[in-house]
Amino acid sequence: MSFDHLRATYFEECAELLESAYAQLAALAQGREDADTVHALFRAIHSIKGGGGAFGFGRLVGLAHAMETLLDLLRDGTIAFTPELVTLMLRGTDALADLLAAERDGAAAPPGLEAELTEAFLAAAAGTGAPASPAAAPRLPQRLATPAGGYGSGLIRPCSETPTSHSCWCGSCAAWGR
Repeated sequence: MSFDHLRATYFEECAELLESAYAQLAALAQGREDADTVHALFRAIHSIKGGGGAFGFGRLVGLAHAMETLLDLLRDGTIAFTPELVTLMLRGTDALADLLAAERDGAAAPPGLEAELTEAFLAAAAGTGAPASPAAAPRLPQRLATPAGGYGSGLIRPCSETPTSHSCWCGSCAAWGR
């Protein structure tokens, strides 16, 4: 199987994953905040991120990982869904779709397309509700401030999926490369 074929397959799968993400967001917007809906949204974003990592789509991976961070807190009940968070998730999913389209088409996505959204996801995860300023970063909950294995800056924690639950290419979890 050629690299071009793998890449084309990734983009086809992402179209399905985006469709699933939008369906889950529609359910959330209608007040269906059950665990299955939230988990399905998390898995769609996680799968897009994982493949993006395998292909070196750094901007996409960064945004998706910030989205996962917030979704993980929503999944475990640390943070409750609000209409504003559903809107933020929708905006993030739209940006992922734009970044995917740019990569698929070999075009450059507008500079900074995802930067404000990434900050908004991290701020929401930190409980500040507003984009974090690098000069005055909010005090993060301990589980965000001290990621397992010292991954990254501490603002985004590693993938929370268990190694046996999925095959991951995100590069940040114990199942990487399986």
